[in-house]
Amino acid sequence: MHGTMDRATSLAKVARRLPDLDVVRYDRRGYGDSRVLPDGSEAPVPTDVEDHVADLLDVLDGRPAVVVGHSMGGTIALAAAARHPDLVPAVAAYESPRPWAEWWPTSSPGGRVVGDAEVDTATAAERFMRRMIGDAQWERLPASSRATRRAEGPA
Repeated sequence: MHGTMDRATSLAKVARRLPDLDVVRYDRRGYGDSRVLPDGSEAPVPTDVEDHVADLLDVLDGRPAVVVGHSMGGTIALAAAARHPDLVPAVAAYESPRPWAEWWPTSSPGGRVVGDAEVDTATAAERFMRRMIGDAQWERLPASSRATRRAEGPA
C-alpha cells in the first residue's frame, strides 16, 4: 500500500518480482485512479485512518493477506492488523509515521501550518511533493500532473 502523495504504480516493480504470489495494488481513496468514482464524481476523501482501514478490508474482500505498506500505507496496514488480525496476520511496514507516539510531531509533512496561519490542502500537497522530489523536478512536471497532485491534497 502506497504512502502519502504516492500511487499504487510505485509498487509495480516489487509486484513484478513476486510472480508466484497474488499481489493486489490499489490507489488509496483520493489518489490516482481512486480520486474519481465510476460516475465521474469526486470520491469522498477519507477523514481518518479508520476510513483507510475500511477501504483496505473492502479490497481484501474477506481474504487473509500479508499487507505491505510504505509510509502512511504502513501505518494503515499496522492499524488493519491490530484491528483485524484474522485478515491481516502479517505486515511489512517501512518508513511509516508513528502518530500515536507522544514524541511524534503534530504538524503535517506538507507543512499545513506555517507560523499561526493554515495553508490550503493544495498548497500543502505541492509543498510535500517539492520536499520529496525537489523544486527542479516539480517544475519539470507537466502542468496537468502538477494540477492532479495539488488536487490530491485533501487526501
